[in-house]
Amino acid sequence: MPQQNLKGLDREELAAFISGIGEQMFRAEQLFRWIYGRAVASFDEITDLAKPLRQRLQEVAALEALTLVTRQISHRRDAEKYLFQLSDGLHIESVLMHEDPDFPLKKSKQGKPG
Repeated sequence: MPQQNLKGLDREELAAFISGIGEQMFRAEQLFRWIYGRAVASFDEITDLAKPLRQRLQEVAALEALTLVTRQISHRRDAEKYLFQLSDGLHIESVLMHEDPDFPLKKSKQGKPG
C-alpha cells in the first residue's frame, strides 16, 4: 500500500484518513494543527501523539513537501515565477504578483472552454 501524503489534505480529508486507519477523530485535528500550524516535516516532531501512533503514521503516511525547481524574478521585480516538483514527479507552476499600491490590482480568471 502506498503512503498517503498528508500535506495538502483539508480537514475533512484528514479526518477520513484518520478514520480509515482506525484512529479517533480528534487525532485529525491534532495532525491538522501540527502540519499546517507548526509546519512539521516529520511525525517525530508531533510530540502530543504517542510514539506507537507516530510509528504507525510513518508506515502508512508521509509529510512530503514541494521541491523548488526554479525561481524567476521579473525584470521590473514586480512578479516572481516558481516551478515546484511534487513527490510523484509532476510539476506545479506558481506566480507571485507584488501589488503596487499606486495601481489597482488586476485579476484574471482562466477557465476551460465550455
